[in-house]
Amino acid sequence: MRTRHQPRDRASQARHQHETPRCTPRLTSAAFVVAALGVAVFANPALASDTNLVLVPDWTGILPLLLALFVLLMFPANALLFKPIFRVLDEREKRTDGTRKRADKIMRDAEETLAKYEQAVRDVREEAERDRKSGVATARTENAAVTAAAREQAQAEAERTGRELAEALEESRAVMRQQAESIATEAAARVLGRPL
Repeated sequence: MRTRHQPRDRASQARHQHETPRCTPRLTSAAFVVAALGVAVFANPALASDTNLVLVPDWTGILPLLLALFVLLMFPANALLFKPIFRVLDEREKRTDGTRKRADKIMRDAEETLAKYEQAVRDVREEAERDRKSGVATARTENAAVTAAAREQAQAEAERTGRELAEALEESRAVMRQQAESIATEAAARVLGRPL
C-alpha cells in the first residue's frame, strides 16, 4: 500500500531522487570549516576614532603570518578532525545506502507478494463464480427435469381420469338408457292400462 508521500512508480521515484541535488559531506564540511576559520581569524573590531572609521584594516603585515599559520594548522586539523569526521560520514552514508537498498528490495518483495496475493484472490473468485454458475445451471436443469416429469405425470393422471370419467359416463348412460326404457315401458303400460 502506497502512502501519501511515496512516488507512484519506480521511474518517478528515480526522477524524484535525481531532482534533489546532493552536496557531498566533505565539501559541505570543508566549506563550513574554512568559513568559520576565516571569520574567527579575520574578525577584528572595527577601528573607530572621532573623525574616521576604518572598515578594512591594513593586512600587509599580518596577512603572510596568517597564511603560514593556516597552512601549518591545516595538516594537523586534517589528520585529527577532518579525516575522522569524513570517515564517519562516509560510513554513515554507506549504511544509509545499504539500508535504502534493503528497503527497496523489501518493497519489491512486498509488491510481488501483494501481486501474487491479488492474483490468487482473483483466481479464487473466478473459480467460485464458475462453481456458482455451474450450480445454478445444474439446479435449472434438475428443476426443468422435475417440472417436466411432474407435467408428464399430471398429464397422464388427467388422461387416466378423463378415460375413467368417460367410462363412468358411458356406464351411466347405459344404465340410464335401461332405466329410461323400463320407466318408459312402465309409463306406457300405465297410460294404456295394460302391460306391454
